[in-house]
Amino acid sequence: MDNKPNFDRALIIPLALGVFALFGICLVLLLGQLSSFRSVSAISETSTPFKYLLLGTEPGFTTLTPDDSAADNEATSEPTVTPFNLDFLRPTPTDEAGEFDKPSSAQTSTTVPSKPTKPSSVLTSTVPSKPTTSPSNAPLNPGTYDDFDAHIQYEGNWIEQVDVPDTFEDTLHVSNVLNNSLSFRFIGEQIRIFYQEGPGLGSVRISLDGLDFDLSQSASTISIEEWPSPILVNGTHSVTITHLSGGAVNLDSFIVPDPIITPTPTPTQ
Repeated sequence: MDNKPNFDRALIIPLALGVFALFGICLVLLLGQLSSFRSVSAISETSTPFKYLLLGTEPGFTTLTPDDSAADNEATSEPTVTPFNLDFLRPTPTDEAGEFDKPSSAQTSTTVPSKPTKPSSVLTSTVPSKPTTSPSNAPLNPGTYDDFDAHIQYEGNWIEQVDVPDTFEDTLHVSNVLNNSLSFRFIGEQIRIFYQEGPGLGSVRISLDGLDFDLSQSASTISIEEWPSPILVNGTHSVTITHLSGGAVNLDSFIVPDPIITPTPTPTQ
């Protein structure tokens, strides 16, 4: 009987495939294990400060203002918050009696004199809606004259106001500085001066042909009032009105009445 080999050569190929498969599985597991360990690189600090935006609940503009010494101190600059002006969104409150509003930047940039302030609800605008003319020393004839009339000569810082309700031609001239004055002449027997009275207003001195009359424009309510002069001899007269004391004073208009005609008695027969 012939001797047969104990090992079947037909099993070599399956065994080799199994060994290679096992080797491949081990290789995949090894690569997966190595990929899970990632190298951690050290973070180096830079001289450039970190910039951030501070968010707040209050309205405002946030502006980053880095410190020039941040590069040396390696410190982060802190932002500064610039408040946002909301005045233009709020309604203008009613001025208290005897005080005036401050002019806005748009008003002070024009050639119109800055508006000091106004008595309560007396004034509404500082820009005249009609052009003024050069003062004239000619006397006023009988008639009605606005405070913008060219016959009136203003001395000092008088503020021109327009769109003022209940006034003649809706205008006023206002003084907020003591010793401001105005003057004019008229032909007739009397002068009637109109002004607006109100809380906290001051007083004026009216000089008529050298005679002085003090007039207070202060009152509990706002209204247009009149100061009539005494009856004079028919002719040319001079008037000067001076800011005497107290708060602001104003001028609305003048009336020079027609002369009073006295009937001449006729002799009886």
